[in-house]
Amino acid sequence: MKKNTTKYILLGFLAKNFNTGYEIKTLIDQNMSSFWKFSYGQIYPTLKILVKDELATVITIHQEGKPDKKEYKITDKGIETFEKWLHHPINDLPVVNNIILLKVFFHYHKDDEAIINQIESYKLLLINRLNTYYAIEKTFQSETQNNEDPLYWQLILDYERRRIEAAIMWCETAKNKISN
Repeated sequence: MKKNTTKYILLGFLAKNFNTGYEIKTLIDQNMSSFWKFSYGQIYPTLKILVKDELATVITIHQEGKPDKKEYKITDKGIETFEKWLHHPINDLPVVNNIILLKVFFHYHKDDEAIINQIESYKLLLINRLNTYYAIEKTFQSETQNNEDPLYWQLILDYERRRIEAAIMWCETAKNKISN
């Protein structure tokens, strides 16, 4: 199956009735930035391709005193394509760019104190992110909604929280090994 993930991300948002490039960009910023890197320059060209491939339709809405707005709607073919992608098995693990691992890689046999400081700075960033996740988790627990989205959002949050906790533990282990 093709690896143009942007196409499937946009189909997913259109399936959830987020119909403009602006809405999609806003949702990506608010909900996906911790687990998916996205080039915003891909949104509009990919939306055009979705229309060309009959996976979506577009209508232009005239707005008084503002630029015209384009609203996209997923087609039946788009839904079928998106659902096929959702059910397609994952065949490989993603490569994650991690600046601290890059610095550790190039820092061997250098100033141990400098890399320990780098790791400590990284750990503080992780702790801040973890605290944000805890706050979001509390919000989810206090909300009761009748749709299933919060469950799936909680699962993503749980994954991210555990990933950050593991990275914090790695920081402590790495500092101890370097210090000894």
